[in-house]
Amino acid sequence: MVAQAIHVQNSSLNNLCKFCSFLSQEDSEKENFNHPLCETENFVVVPSVGAIVPGWLLLVPKSHYLNIGEIPFSEYDELNYVITSVTKILNRHYGTFTIFEHGPVCDGSNVGCGIDHAHLHMVPFSFSYREACAKANLSVVDISDSGNFSSHKILSQNKIPYLYVKEKEDKGIFFTSPNIPSQFFRRIIADSCGKSGSFDYKTDLFIENVGLTISTLASDCIGI
Repeated sequence: MVAQAIHVQNSSLNNLCKFCSFLSQEDSEKENFNHPLCETENFVVVPSVGAIVPGWLLLVPKSHYLNIGEIPFSEYDELNYVITSVTKILNRHYGTFTIFEHGPVCDGSNVGCGIDHAHLHMVPFSFSYREACAKANLSVVDISDSGNFSSHKILSQNKIPYLYVKEKEDKGIFFTSPNIPSQFFRRIIADSCGKSGSFDYKTDLFIENVGLTISTLASDCIGI
């Protein structure tokens, strides 16, 4: 397991936020799934608790933002760098993966899934998200994924809650609805894996998969 010290400005943290809490902890206090596999100036990559499949990663900004659209434009090049670097690692080990975000626009909503701190999921699994979103009556947002996160920012600034999903080299797609279910993509992945009912990261920790993620990816993430 590779653990690196996380350097965060205290003024950028929210004392009530679960992610800000682990970002501010000393390494010796952290659970395995809160140890960073890699760190840049403004972002960390950690293995996800509730990893329904091994290799599940979270890309988390060190400062407290509610969604990816709230991150300043000045940090987007760095964010793209981390995504590209992790993409190469996941491609090498797993071949296929999906990036997604539950994009809340207010604290405490179902969309935030209990974590009101921006993060991207990078999951080595491909699933039928279009069909699932259609069944859930989620609407495709008529906005293009520019690749520079400007679309995230437009939705965030207009207070439109969203789901974002992207598979490998495809352009991402945004979905929205007044009633986006909590942990929506986790539910789909659990169903697709034959683990229906085991989608909730708060109760279904899948600690063994977290360990496999660390042992498989930690050494490759050192150089990011």
